[in-house]
Amino acid sequence: MRGVTDRRPYTVVWEKEQLLASLGAAGRVLDAGAADGQYVLPWRAQATQVVALDIDATRVAQLRERVGGAPGVSIVQASIERLPFADRTFDLVWASEIVEHLRSLRVIDELERISAGRIVITLPNPRGPYRYLDRTHVLRYSIGSLQAAFAARPGWTYRVEGLGGCLPAWAGARPVRRAWLALSRTHPALAWTLVIVGTRASARSD
Repeated sequence: MRGVTDRRPYTVVWEKEQLLASLGAAGRVLDAGAADGQYVLPWRAQATQVVALDIDATRVAQLRERVGGAPGVSIVQASIERLPFADRTFDLVWASEIVEHLRSLRVIDELERISAGRIVITLPNPRGPYRYLDRTHVLRYSIGSLQAAFAARPGWTYRVEGLGGCLPAWAGARPVRRAWLALSRTHPALAWTLVIVGTRASARSD
């Protein structure tokens, strides 16, 4: 088993941490497909409770090694397609690099069911190299098809944005990275990673 600190070189960790911080405080958060727990403790810093979920037993073991016993954090082994939670259990659902491993977007029904307010999804830009570096990326999509699919979902408002490049932590001056990240948020075609942010209509009116 690889160590919990191992990272694929194309993982957009810095950019996702900036995104996470920009989302602000949350109550109860589900990290759906938490893998080895990279984002569990950052979420815990701005949420009252975090549930880290993964289907893979090896990943669950890594989660227990990395964040097991942390106050306000619980670990669940389950499928993102059959979530063992009641409707609207979570204030925010974070699903990072999960959707592209599924053959359809039907999983969004399940994410919407258990979210009372927000859903945040990240996945590779289909025009970028990250999309083709993992053979388990099976979902077929384009930026346009994602925009159309999410625009049609009743009761929710979604926006599709970009999330910068895939530079390793040591590469590039931070001001350059911040500038690229800011530009890509409104020009997703320029980014190597996409972010989809959804808000439940009832949450906006509360």
